[in-house]
Amino acid sequence: MLDFMNRILRDDGGSKDRAVERLRLVLIHDRAKVAPRFMEALKEDLIAVISKYMEIDE
Repeated sequence: MLDFMNRILRDDGGSKDRAVERLRLVLIHDRAKVAPRFMEALKEDLIAVISKYMEIDE
C-alpha cells in the first residue's frame, strides 16, 4: 500500500516512469479480469477521495 501511495504522490515528471505506470495499470486490469467500467469507477472514486486532502491533476 505504501508503494502505491508513493507512486501516486511523487512528482518526478519522467515520461518513462509514467509509461511504466500506465503499463502496470494495463497489466493489473488484464490479470484481474475486471470490467473496464469497474476500473473507471474505481479510478474516479480514488481521485475523489485523494482530492479531498490535496490538489491533484486529473
